[in-house]
Amino acid sequence: MALGETAPPPPGFVVFCMRHINDCKADAQAPSKVKYSDARLAELSRVQTEINNQIHYRTEQPNNWDYSTDGRGDCNRYALGKRRALIAAGWNPEDLLLTVAITETNEAHLVLVVPTTAGDLVLDSRFQNVVLWSNLPYRWVMRQSQINALRWNSIDSHPVLTASIDAPADTAVIH
Repeated sequence: MALGETAPPPPGFVVFCMRHINDCKADAQAPSKVKYSDARLAELSRVQTEINNQIHYRTEQPNNWDYSTDGRGDCNRYALGKRRALIAAGWNPEDLLLTVAITETNEAHLVLVVPTTAGDLVLDSRFQNVVLWSNLPYRWVMRQSQINALRWNSIDSHPVLTASIDAPADTAVIH
């Protein structure tokens, strides 16, 4: 994902951070990428499946970002739950970036993005598998900064499609 200018954080994120300030910290010195491995993909896939199965979709107020407490919620609760589960599993918070996109039906949508050496991988409540960001039918809007989780950046929504020798084949297809 090509990042652009600094963007104001989504209002729901601001309210979420007021409630959960410890979940809104990152202390990376510079942006980095997680070294891709089959084990890392397996862990992302496990959390993707667990959270997608634990939460049943329910429409929420647009700016009501929080964790699911009753097993229901919208995309915000899925993305926040996946981030929390990966942090509990030992992942660095600065590698787990909340990201806003616009779906093909023109709806705002929140996903979790993990920048890796094989490309930016997306954990999305709308899909079963972890997917490369450029393979999703979205217009990308903004993403958390790896250096400062309270700062967000706009995204160049027109990915340059390039083949990567390291790109795992099973992340290139939406199932």
